[in-house]
Amino acid sequence: PGLIVRIGNDANIAALGEMWQGSGQGRRNLLLVTLGTGVGSGIVIDGKIVSGRHGIAGEIGHFMVDPLETEHCSCGGTGHLNQIASVPGILHYARKFLQEDKRPSVLREKEDFDGADLTDAAKEGDAIAMKTLDYCMGHLARGLAIAAHIIDPDIFLIGGGMAKAGQLLIDVIQKHYVTNHYLTKEETPEEQQQAEEPVKKPRYIKNPLPLPKKHVRRQMDYQYTVDDKDMNYDVEVGDDDDFDL
Repeated sequence: PGLIVRIGNDANIAALGEMWQGSGQGRRNLLLVTLGTGVGSGIVIDGKIVSGRHGIAGEIGHFMVDPLETEHCSCGGTGHLNQIASVPGILHYARKFLQEDKRPSVLREKEDFDGADLTDAAKEGDAIAMKTLDYCMGHLARGLAIAAHIIDPDIFLIGGGMAKAGQLLIDVIQKHYVTNHYLTKEETPEEQQQAEEPVKKPRYIKNPLPLPKKHVRRQMDYQYTVDDKDMNYDVEVGDDDDFDL
């Protein structure tokens, strides 16, 4: 009795959970990206979820990253990150590259394959699998760089099914991120130490260039238990009248 329950977008709430109990502990500015059936994302700034006027803030999956793409995204647009870096998008480009590139690949031996098959093949050095990850995660890295120029987060968190690829995925994202993010300098050791200390008040921390690998982390499965009735999550939901799409 007396416990306040609020509902929000899954990626937004996941981002808040990561700040509270996950890989984002001690950070008040972060961007979580989930790579699954789509590219989801959640933004936390100064310890609070950013939802925007209509609840669509942070939807980096609908960044237009390929102006030459003619196929349509689920939203009706074209060339969106969602079409390239989601699991269906990655598999689409894997099949496309298998048709265009005649090099040997273990993926040719499978009647059907999934994201795990592709990342396993990439870990073994499969040329087509690596080409696919490089292309798709390259676009994701460019999307993250665009987002970084807007919100300047302390940390990026990568979650969803594709995050199980671990360091392989992070390395590819890292490689392309540092070639697309220009404005911030590399943090000094003192700034890095300050960034890792828990903070009680909002402050601004530059995300470094090049981005240390620790700043792009694989998000673990969401599995949190909430039993503290006094917990305040700083989740703000507007009135129904505010959502007039």
